[in-house]
Amino acid sequence: MICEFTLPQTRERVMLIQQERCLVLLVDGRCALAFDAEGRVLCGVRNGVQFKRGMSNNLLRLGERREILPPEEASGELALLYEEVRRVADQAPPAARRALEAVTRCGVRRLEEEARHFKALYGQVPVLPPDQVQALYLQATVGCSTNRCSFCTLYRDRRFRVRTIAEFEQHVRQVLELVGRDVERRTSIFLGDAGALMVPADELAVMMRLARAAVPGRPFSCFASAGLGRRREAHELRELRDLGLDRVTIGLETAHRPLYDSLRKPHELEDAERTVRLLKDAGLHVGLTVLLGVGGQESHSAHVNDTARFLDALPLGPGDWVYLSPLHVEPNTEYAAWARGRPARQFSIEQLQIQKAVLQCRLRASLGERGVRITSYDISRFVY
Repeated sequence: MICEFTLPQTRERVMLIQQERCLVLLVDGRCALAFDAEGRVLCGVRNGVQFKRGMSNNLLRLGERREILPPEEASGELALLYEEVRRVADQAPPAARRALEAVTRCGVRRLEEEARHFKALYGQVPVLPPDQVQALYLQATVGCSTNRCSFCTLYRDRRFRVRTIAEFEQHVRQVLELVGRDVERRTSIFLGDAGALMVPADELAVMMRLARAAVPGRPFSCFASAGLGRRREAHELRELRDLGLDRVTIGLETAHRPLYDSLRKPHELEDAERTVRLLKDAGLHVGLTVLLGVGGQESHSAHVNDTARFLDALPLGPGDWVYLSPLHVEPNTEYAAWARGRPARQFSIEQLQIQKAVLQCRLRASLGERGVRITSYDISRFVY
């Protein structure tokens, strides 16, 4: 449904677009807002400022400077946003007013209450591949099974553990209660956190059946470490594929061996190659993350050349992805200490963009012709 009208009091032009999975409100070219089926704001542009909102009620302001707003400021911004929607609804024709009912029933108090439930349920959702941001996130495991990479702090605040089947079944039920009607917008299921394939294969199969029964028809994705090929057999992965597992994403980061080793990756480059070949032999799609800016100018040529050669030698094709992810250095990490005081190990924003362009060009010339998708993966833009 598309509904266009003029507000009688202010003469602003309004367009309301009701889609199958979300509602979009446009007000006089200065405000564009998207809401889920429960009336929760997802993202938008208001007064020239672009933003994204997560289920934990974190509000990410985008622009030259990206920042998560402090909770009080975020609440104030959201209150103004919902006040504007109610102002529009009060002057809207009946059909538009009915379409906006879920939004006008929602508000900051509900969002804050749901955020508390979200944090109790998940802790947090640290990151997802960019094509999985609309996935229904279900934690088969909590944390990362290795949790030692020198640059990564995503899972440092949690001890790795595998959920029991009973825990997972309850988790699925609670997630669906929280998400509500917005489950229809969730086009896939992501098995979190970073080690779902550490779950014994028979138990993971039960978990996947439980999830599929609750949310039918969605493909599954997950993260895995490069050492997966040491623990799993192809027949086990084929069984999971038959249950709906579609893609497994691995953090390669670089194929320049000295740099790979300095990142304290928990396995060898040969393990990463073995794992990719095992996954492809099982009929699964693969995602591989590559860090941009890692090692700085000191490793630029070797990082680009060795990584491009490594990826080109893998049996990648249609349905596989290579994610180019800018490195965001946290100050208290081992990587920061490794790079500190060595200007050649650091990159400016301009140098980062140059490396991205060079690597994209190299990969698209080889992998692109084979149907592999090459895309940006900036975790600084991620909210769930």
